[in-house]
Amino acid sequence: MKFETKSALVAMAIVVFCTAMSFGLSSMFPQGERWLTEWQLSHLSSQPVGSSIVLVRAGEKSPAFCGVGRWNLHALEATLRGLHQAGAAVIAPLVDVLMPIPSECGGLSGLVNLAEATKHVGSVIYPDLVPPALAQAAIQTGVLDLTTQHDVMIPGFTFSSSSLLSPRLPFGAVVAAFASTSATTPVTDTFLHVPDMMPKNGESSFPAYSFTDIWNILEAGDHEQLARLFRGKTVFLFSEPFMSQTHSASLESDVPVAMLHATLAHAYMTNSWKSISPFLVVILVTVSLGALLTVFLLREGSLNGLGFIGLAVAMFASAFLFLGFRWGWIWPLFSMGLSWGMTIGGVVFWRFLQSRSTVQQRIVQGERQLTQLGDEFAEKQKHVRQLEGQLNDAQHDTNQSVAVIEELQVSRNTALSQLERYQAELQGTRRKIDGMQEELQDLRQHLPSSLAEFPSASSTTDSPELIQECEAFKILTRDQAVLRLFHNLKKAAATQVPILLLGETGTGKEVFAKAAHALSPRRQGPFISVNMAAIRSELFEGELFGHVKGAFTGAVGRTGFLESAHGGTLFLDEVGDLPHDLQAKLLRFLEDGGFHRVGQSSLTH
Repeated sequence: MKFETKSALVAMAIVVFCTAMSFGLSSMFPQGERWLTEWQLSHLSSQPVGSSIVLVRAGEKSPAFCGVGRWNLHALEATLRGLHQAGAAVIAPLVDVLMPIPSECGGLSGLVNLAEATKHVGSVIYPDLVPPALAQAAIQTGVLDLTTQHDVMIPGFTFSSSSLLSPRLPFGAVVAAFASTSATTPVTDTFLHVPDMMPKNGESSFPAYSFTDIWNILEAGDHEQLARLFRGKTVFLFSEPFMSQTHSASLESDVPVAMLHATLAHAYMTNSWKSISPFLVVILVTVSLGALLTVFLLREGSLNGLGFIGLAVAMFASAFLFLGFRWGWIWPLFSMGLSWGMTIGGVVFWRFLQSRSTVQQRIVQGERQLTQLGDEFAEKQKHVRQLEGQLNDAQHDTNQSVAVIEELQVSRNTALSQLERYQAELQGTRRKIDGMQEELQDLRQHLPSSLAEFPSASSTTDSPELIQECEAFKILTRDQAVLRLFHNLKKAAATQVPILLLGETGTGKEVFAKAAHALSPRRQGPFISVNMAAIRSELFEGELFGHVKGAFTGAVGRTGFLESAHGGTLFLDEVGDLPHDLQAKLLRFLEDGGFHRVGQSSLTH
C-alpha cells in the first residue's frame, strides 16, 4: 500500500511538472504552436459556403464603367431595378461614387435617379463612403474599414469580436442582419479567422458572375433567367479595382475587401465563429489524459487490462478533441502533445530507475544467497570427509568379520535343516486348523440368525446403564437394534467428523442428533436445527452460508446457519432437499471448513 501511494504521488508530480514545462516552452518558442493552430483553422469543421451569397463582378471593360474606376450611375440604377425584379433579398453594391460626377457617368441627375431607385428597391445597403443622398436612400450603410487582431499564434487576418460589436457595424455584418433572421452575433471570446491564402484576382468561394453577362441578360429582358440566378439571394456588386482596394492601414494591400465582407456576412449567417479553447479545460484535458497515460505505463497487469486502459486513453482524448472541433475551439495541440510526450518520457525514465534499483536489490540478495550456499557446501564437504573415514573403518571391520561370517554360515546350514523339519510340522497344524474352521462353520449355520449376526452385542446392549443413558436423552427403548444404534452413536459423537442419520420421517433423527450433540466435545456450543424442506430453493444459499450487506437488492447482511453454529452442532433435517450445486458447496465446507458468504470474495472458516 505504501509503494502504491508513493507511485501515485510520483506519477501526479510528473504529470503536473511536464504540463507546466510544456506550456512554458510553447510560450518561449511559439513556432510549433503556430503551425498546428494554422492546421486546425484550415481543418476545423464549419458551415460550408452556401449559395445564399452571390457575387457580381465588374471588369475594367465592363458596361458598368464610364471611366477609370467610375461607375455609370444609369447602368447601376438599371442593375438595381433588374435584381429587385428578379427577387434578390439584399443588394450590396460596393461602389465608390466620387463627387463631382461627370456628365458621361450620369451627372447630378443620375445620382438623383439612383437615389430614387434605391428607395424604390428598399433592400439596398451602401458603404458609408457614398454621398449623403445615396446613404439616406439606402436601408442602412456599413463601414468598410476593418480592424484586425494580429496574434502570433493565429496566422492570417483575425477579426476580434470587440470590433464586430462596435456601434458602426462593418458592411458585411449589416448585410447579414438584413439577409437572415438567424444571423448570430459573436460573443466576446470568439473571432472570425480569414487565412492569408484567400481567393484573389477573380477567384471566389461563392457563386460569382460577370457584370457583363448579367447586363446582357438585362438588355435581353430574360427575367426568368435572372430569377433563377438571384431569387432570395444576397448579391454583392463590386468592381475588380475596388475588390483589391485597401480601406484600412491595418490590412495589407492585396486583401480582397469585397471577398472579406462577403466572408464576414457568411460567418454571421452560418455561425462559423471560432474561439480559443478555455485555459481551464485545456489544463483539465492535458492533466487528465497525462494521468491516464501514467496509469497505462505504470500498470503491471494482463494484456487485456492494458488494452482496456489504452482504449480508454484513446477514447478520452478523441472525445475532448472532437467536441472541441465541433464547438469551433482552437486547441493548443503543440503544448498538449509536448506535455504528453514529456509525461511518457518521465514515466519511462522513472520506471527505468525503479527497475534498476530493483535489479540492484536482487543482485545483493543473490550475492547473499550465493555466500550462504558456499558455506553450506563447505559444511557438506566436511561431512563427506567424515563419512569417508567412517567407511574406511567399516571396511576394516568387515575384513575382520569374514572369519566370523564363515562360522555363521555353518550355523545357518544347521538352522535350515531344523527349519525344514519345523515347516513340515506347521503344515500338519494348518490342516488341523482348516478342519476345525469347517466344523465351526457348520455350527454357525445351525445358530439363530440374531445370534449369528451379533455374537457379542448382548454383552454391550443388555446393560441397564445403557438403557438409563438412552432415557436421559428421551430415547425410551429396550430394542436391541436401537440400543446398538445408540451405542454406535456415542462412539461417533466423540469424533470431529460429520454424522449422517438415515431414516424415514418421524423416526427420531432430530432426537438422536441432539443426543450426539450432548455426547460430543462441542456440547458447550449452540445446537441449531434447520428443516431444509421449509426453506425456498432460492433462499438456500443465503440461509446456509449467510450474505453481506449489498449482496443483492435490499440485502442488509445476515449470518448463515453454518457460521451461527460455529463451535457447536448444526442439524440439517431433510438435507436431501438441498440443490445439487449447494450440496457441492456444503461438501467443500465439510472437507476444509471454509465457505464464501453471498456477495463476499474472501473465505470464511
